[in-house]
Amino acid sequence: MTRTRIAEEMSRLGLRATAQRVSVYEYLWNHRTHPTVDTIYEDLLPDNPSFSRTTVYNTLHALEKSGMIRSLSIESGEMHYDADPADHGHFLCTHCRTIYDFPISAESVAVPHGFESEQTDIFISGKCKNCKEKI
Repeated sequence: MTRTRIAEEMSRLGLRATAQRVSVYEYLWNHRTHPTVDTIYEDLLPDNPSFSRTTVYNTLHALEKSGMIRSLSIESGEMHYDADPADHGHFLCTHCRTIYDFPISAESVAVPHGFESEQTDIFISGKCKNCKEKI
């Protein structure tokens, strides 16, 4: 996604498209690895020396509040961030620590009668295909 398209999407959602917000979202879009705040900060700092961890935290909070991204807490309690806000599942490889996305369908998740779902989070852990083959 281009920086121009990111800025347009932010504007559409009522979010001011600051250089910091565009940079953080662009990073998430291009790095579908579910990074943490520290990973994002450390990777963006060389090209953005004025960034602070607080800037990254505040930017992620604004992006999540606008619906552009989603946060997930997987196992360690440390927050990870995902550029895909649509409902989908996450698989954590307990060997290599990689987080993978997998599709889910509304039919595969039963919401209790009378309840209204706002977000679906399905988390599975185990060994990914690559690690399973190596062990």
